[in-house]
Amino acid sequence: MLKRYIIEKIVRFYKRVLYLVLIQLLKEDIQLNGINTLIAYDATGAWAEEGPHAPFQQMINGVQLWTKDLEVPYEKLVVGLPFYGWSWDKANVRSLTYNQILSIHADSIT
Repeated sequence: MLKRYIIEKIVRFYKRVLYLVLIQLLKEDIQLNGINTLIAYDATGAWAEEGPHAPFQQMINGVQLWTKDLEVPYEKLVVGLPFYGWSWDKANVRSLTYNQILSIHADSIT
């Protein structure tokens, strides 16, 4: 039990160190960019469990990371939103274009 606790503490410590190093590297890179693109989609897909692939909260979290941790002003962010979706047929997971989604759900669109 103690061994597991120590290992978990070490892993948490190194995750935090890695996070801080990555944040510093990103801050240095951001100084070179006029505009930074934040991609707020693909939380789920063929590689993950079924669920929303572009939840609103993911975009909020991303903006907060960039503006607070990376200190990027809001006016230097462009947020990418998806205009496609994923089919959750377990035998054949596939992406759908925006037009395909509209045609599938045409009856429910007002």
